Amino acid sequence: MQVVADAAGRLVWASAALPGSTHDLTAARTPGLIDALTWGLTQALLQDLARP
Repeated sequence: MQVVADAAGRLVWASAALPGSTHDLTAARTPGLIDALTWGLTQALLQDLARP
């Protein structure tokens, strides 16, 4: 199981259980977590660039 928490420790995301032999990166890619984090980071950077 993979989880993501915010700075205050609140649960933001949790994956379904996977076999224990699953590599962490594979476990993050399988449900689309890497894509979601990449999209969120891109949006934040674009907002920063749009500021005068």
